Amino acid sequence: MKRFIINIFLITLLVAIVNGLYLALLYYGDITFIKRHESLHFTDPDFELLVMGNSLATDAFDTGWLSEQGLSSYNMAIPGSSIKTNCFQLNEYLSNYESKPKYVILGLGTYTGSFEDETIHPIVEFTSVGYRYSIDDLPMIKFRWLAIEMLKKMVSSLERNVKLSYGQFKFQKVQPDNTVYGENYFEMDRYLKSKYIQKIAAVCKVNKIKLILIEMPGFKEVQNKNEMGPYSLNFPDGSVGILYNLNNVEFGKLFDAKKHWIGNSHLNEYGAVRLTEEMYQIIFKNK
Repeated sequence: MKRFIINIFLITLLVAIVNGLYLALLYYGDITFIKRHESLHFTDPDFELLVMGNSLATDAFDTGWLSEQGLSSYNMAIPGSSIKTNCFQLNEYLSNYESKPKYVILGLGTYTGSFEDETIHPIVEFTSVGYRYSIDDLPMIKFRWLAIEMLKKMVSSLERNVKLSYGQFKFQKVQPDNTVYGENYFEMDRYLKSKYIQKIAAVCKVNKIKLILIEMPGFKEVQNKNEMGPYSLNFPDGSVGILYNLNNVEFGKLFDAKKHWIGNSHLNEYGAVRLTEEMYQIIFKNK
């Protein structure tokens, strides 16, 4: 019996050590963990603009360039995030910091999937204040998919050289857009019907923040034939958002198919500068 108890103790200790080492590796080696830690430990931030969204927004908005133009900005978007996660992050930021932004950009793509995902991103969930941990939160279980990302960094200099700048992931990697145009039309109703977009709009209304929604540009195969807008979104509680369809065919012609993409409708750092400069001219130049 004594031997059994010792073995259980040793196994438990080994599991704890392995998971602790893996978590330390993620905290100091994974760019998403590093960004999340940074966003939770600002010292009196005074950002005028916050970017929210998933990986499309993480890569595509050059918040460093915006800050250089006098519009102090930070990119809060995290790859794989649901809109529910974005709502959680916005509320968390407003609770943590006294200074409130003037603008929130929510960068999404109706062509990427559901707007009603009920999950919170595991990295955001795991690092949030008051989260109650369980056996499923062991890092080797909860973040097992990140082991593959770490391996990619070990074998690929392009993966290792991703830079974090004002929350943006800056990729130099280039993968041409070899797709062809389809017969696509923009589903604006998905923005109006999303309960989490409505919640974000409500939070912005209470805090006197202007909500700007961006249908993110993508490969030619997902670009649509609708006008760019802007469109006014009016929600039942009286909150509003301004929507720009930057995934229309005409706007898409601004991007060089051979230079501005990293694959799967994601912009590299060169395409991000192109998008950010154009967006600034359209939305913020005369503000």
